[in-house]
Amino acid sequence: MDYPRLPTFPHDVVCHVFYALAAVAPPQSIPKGHSWPTPWRGATSPGSLGWIKLTHVSRDWRRIGLDISALWADIICVFPQAFDTMLDRAKNMPLTLNLDHGETLDHIWNSTKILDILPRVRCLQDTRGWSVKHRRLRSTLSEDWISVLEGRALTSLESLTLWHYNEPAETTHIYNKPFAAPALTALTIDFLFPFQAPSLKTLAVTEHISHWRQLLDIVASCPQLEILRVGSLEEPTFDEWEHKDGGLTRYFFRDDQHFGDTPVPVAHLPRLRLFEVTRRWGSDSDKFLSQLEVPAACAIKKGHMVSPNEAEGVWLW
Repeated sequence: MDYPRLPTFPHDVVCHVFYALAAVAPPQSIPKGHSWPTPWRGATSPGSLGWIKLTHVSRDWRRIGLDISALWADIICVFPQAFDTMLDRAKNMPLTLNLDHGETLDHIWNSTKILDILPRVRCLQDTRGWSVKHRRLRSTLSEDWISVLEGRALTSLESLTLWHYNEPAETTHIYNKPFAAPALTALTIDFLFPFQAPSLKTLAVTEHISHWRQLLDIVASCPQLEILRVGSLEEPTFDEWEHKDGGLTRYFFRDDQHFGDTPVPVAHLPRLRLFEVTRRWGSDSDKFLSQLEVPAACAIKKGHMVSPNEAEGVWLW
């Protein structure tokens, strides 16, 4: 490829241009059915190379751009056809693994590399389970994040967002081996499972939690927690249970008998600024709150208040 002659800029200036454009023009994935975008395509073409276009400015800019591993590490999943190329250019940098780019990423799951690179992942996001369409597509065991994460040590992980929504299993699996993420600061999930994240600052569990003690045991080991949001700590109603097919609690369901005479811990959360229940608030929410030691300035936001009669009639149909 012939590159135009340009004035020579200092290396650090060119790097700054790459980082500046990456902040405002990240590469965009290509809709299914379209081919790989080329630098000469117009703005109306599907997909966009974003800051990658700078690597076509000149030979010097290409050499510099290909060597900025941190930028490539953030986009390894944007163009699934080039997954291996992006991964090579990322070198040993922490990775952003965003699997929300659609069906074209399915082949990545078929590679053993997905497990090999997990210890290097800095940000992991997979919310495809929210889509009924993708629920039908996600049938391999490798895409069951609960099984993948169980017992693993992910020392580079800082941010994790997972929406599971798998079909219920025929047998109940109790998820007992927590995964360890010492650098994790932000976690958003729709199913609760045990983890060790002493640096966690934000925790959001969007669905019902099968027992309030599960959450208490977990947050008691997160002294840096600042924001805690949950869907509900109450027993799910019949309609709610039907909506999620019972699938989210099958892995980590525990009742009062499971905890037995185990002392109820007190969770000391000196930095908590917000505790919010977005759906129903009832007796279990009160029990959970009574075991929290939080600053007086901590905001408590309660969802729909459950009356005693409503609570007693939850499973009457």
